[in-house]
Amino acid sequence: MKKSFFLIGMLLFYSAFAITKRHDRTDKQYLDKASSFKQVCKLANAGDATLIAKQWLITAAHVANSVKGRLNCLTVEFAGKQYKADKIFIHPQWVDMGPHDIALIHLTAPVIGVTPVAIYKKMDEKGKNILLVGHGDTRTGQGGEWTTGFRLRAATNIVDGTDEKFIMMSFTEPPGGTYLEGISGRGDSGGPAFIEANKKIYIAGVSSVGEDGKNGPATYGAKDYYTRVSRHKDWINKILAAKVVLDIEKPNRNVSGNLKDTIPGTPAGKRMKSYITAIEKNKEQALLDFINSNFSPKDLEGRPVKERRAINTNIPNAIRGAKIITVIESRPTFIIVKFKTKNNEEVNIGMECETAAPFWLADVFRN
Repeated sequence: MKKSFFLIGMLLFYSAFAITKRHDRTDKQYLDKASSFKQVCKLANAGDATLIAKQWLITAAHVANSVKGRLNCLTVEFAGKQYKADKIFIHPQWVDMGPHDIALIHLTAPVIGVTPVAIYKKMDEKGKNILLVGHGDTRTGQGGEWTTGFRLRAATNIVDGTDEKFIMMSFTEPPGGTYLEGISGRGDSGGPAFIEANKKIYIAGVSSVGEDGKNGPATYGAKDYYTRVSRHKDWINKILAAKVVLDIEKPNRNVSGNLKDTIPGTPAGKRMKSYITAIEKNKEQALLDFINSNFSPKDLEGRPVKERRAINTNIPNAIRGAKIITVIESRPTFIIVKFKTKNNEEVNIGMECETAAPFWLADVFRN
């Protein structure tokens, strides 16, 4: 589910919801329109994702971020078969409720019986006919109660404009608009905007945020903003490259080696490096000093240093003497690092910092 509001300049946005439709068309028409889009799947109850390669899904960063804690049990369904997800890659420039709202999810096995959708690479989206597809709730452009059911619907629209980050469209009231005019609604976050070219379907956008219409979210007059896939094609291609997957799977050197230097110099990355250094010292005082230096004085008033150390014993024990495999996810105030322990087990350790300077540590967790 998309989050509540997103501010750009002076405009107020809601996180885009489910496929809403014209009041003078039947629901069956929208359901039938979606029947051929087997590449779109539900992503838990967080939103939708689209198959763009045999083992890769594309979705919104805020959707991927909401399911990353369930990665050990996250599955999706294609053609009646379940597939397990094992890796999530969130765009490094994404910040909560901001642009670059795009992410990739890797599956442990290739999807059988479904042809992936290619990404749209051209920069000519403006004025194109577009198909919006999603499993979310529905209602008409007049507003009213939402209908829930997680059924796949598709609506048509026309791209009104583009910028560096988004493709944009609006929900036109009849008699204007396309024959099956619609816009994304509640539960469609991360879902695709498709463009057809040369009798082939391409994914051009990922459902991100929207601006209210005259009767609330996703009603007539509403505007939709989809993350522009063409502007992120280089990042997508880099992640999908085989070498990236191999590098992730291959364990590397001890934490005291040079790989620790690959942890970025972001606020979260710096605190992660400091944490690893404290653990390597193998002295209780080093961990106490780390806690005292990295949590805000206000937080330490509510939970003193020794109390915090007492509830966080398992993480240092798990990664002391471990090997770093890779940095799974990195944003300015958030990081997850994968380790291989001395017992040859893989563990993910994450850190989240406050969003304003001096970026005090908010949480250390084992994922």
